[in-house]
Amino acid sequence: MPLCCDQEPVMGDSMPPYQDQASVMGDSMPLCQDQEPVMGDSMQPCRDQEPVMGDSMPLCQDQEPVMGDSMPGCLAQEPVVGDSMPLCQDQESVMGDSMPQCLDQEPVMGGSMQPCRDQASVMGGSMPLCQDQEPLMGDSMPRCHDQEPAMGDSMRL
Repeated sequence: MPLCCDQEPVMGDSMPPYQDQASVMGDSMPLCQDQEPVMGDSMQPCRDQEPVMGDSMPLCQDQEPVMGDSMPGCLAQEPVVGDSMPLCQDQESVMGDSMPQCLDQEPVMGGSMQPCRDQASVMGGSMPLCQDQEPLMGDSMPRCHDQEPAMGDSMRL
């Protein structure tokens, strides 16, 4: 039977929730205005609502990305750990990303890309050092001009 006014929906009811009533966990009906999305809903959240963990719908403007979303984030959003999408300009790279780094970004530990100019090389990297960079302890690459020898270097001074 349909719910009367000012009654809360019962778990398992298949009737659509009335306005200003909280939706029931697992309901597939679209959310009314001013209602928060419930975990597990497959409908797209309304505007100005926070996305639910695991939603695959694209994020609305000015919403933060949720951990595990596979959709690209909106403009000026921080990348999520594990995302494989290329980083936007002026965003910090995520540990383990294999994408080339944007301008003015610090190299990531373990990255195989060559560091940009004026960036410190990564510990254990085998890439040649750029100009004006200090060698790291244990580097086996020849040193550039005006660099001090590092402890443990096996190269000839």
